[in-house]
Amino acid sequence: MNRYFYLTSALVFLLSSCHDKDSNVSSEKCNICKEVTFGADGSQTLPDTFAKYPNGNEGVASHIQSNISYPEGAKTQQIEGRVVVSFIVDIDGGVKDIKVEKAVHEELDNEAVRVVRLMDKQWTPAYKDGQPVRLRYVQPIKFGL
Repeated sequence: MNRYFYLTSALVFLLSSCHDKDSNVSSEKCNICKEVTFGADGSQTLPDTFAKYPNGNEGVASHIQSNISYPEGAKTQQIEGRVVVSFIVDIDGGVKDIKVEKAVHEELDNEAVRVVRLMDKQWTPAYKDGQPVRLRYVQPIKFGL
């Protein structure tokens, strides 16, 4: 089982998450995520600690695998691809400002956003100088038949 997860905030950090070869939906390595992005507040300073999801990267992968459904219309039309979604982990652990950075098809894009939205209020926020800060993350989600 290969495990890949990209976390982006001020710089891109490669972390690992789950990729199940038998599954038709996964998080996976994202080549377009190599661009530099900055903190949600526009700062270019790394936080002292990054936001954390319960059970870390494996928790994010598990959440995606457990909650995502391949949209029937996209399945019928045999549409596949990697949707890249970015979002801000806010100071209260909420997920805000979800954006589709790389679209594939409206149904797949909407499903990726829906699954990310389900992570709301489950994160521990990032901290800088003892204060919680907002950070933008990027999550690729692969849909394959």
